[in-house]
Amino acid sequence: MTAPIDWDDDPEPQPDGPIGWARQQQTERTQRAPDRQTADTITDNDLDRLYGELGLTTHLLANVRETCTTALNRAERAERLAQSAARDTAKALSDYLAAEQRAEQAEAVLTRLRDMAAAARASGARGITLDALDTLLNLPANEITRLSDTVISHTLSAASSEPKGPTP
Repeated sequence: MTAPIDWDDDPEPQPDGPIGWARQQQTERTQRAPDRQTADTITDNDLDRLYGELGLTTHLLANVRETCTTALNRAERAERLAQSAARDTAKALSDYLAAEQRAEQAEAVLTRLRDMAAAARASGARGITLDALDTLLNLPANEITRLSDTVISHTLSAASSEPKGPTP
């Protein structure tokens, strides 16, 4: 069984203030890199190697900045496209709901017309006009368009062939 940790017995005192923290960081860096060269002790080869690393690091930094800029531009474009798509979707939904409402209104009108035609037929009213109306009202919508011209022309030809009065 282990002994409980006593947090009050911290072997290293914590630094006070920003200066104390900076001194502690400097001490830790020195301990991690004791063979660090100074300007007085660095050789030309080591200096050339460091400049090469600096050039490579600068090049990599430029590539990272370019990549980040490109990614940011793509993200902004994607956000604009998403907002545009949301607007388009909202408009399409609004158009769909309006069309659905118009279709429901048209269906209600057709139902009312069917009821009127049935009432007229039940009262004994007859004629080519009621038959044409009944035919049209009971067809599917795509058939109504195709056959409406035929029914109308049939109605007109039947009306013109009926006698207009007493024949001499």
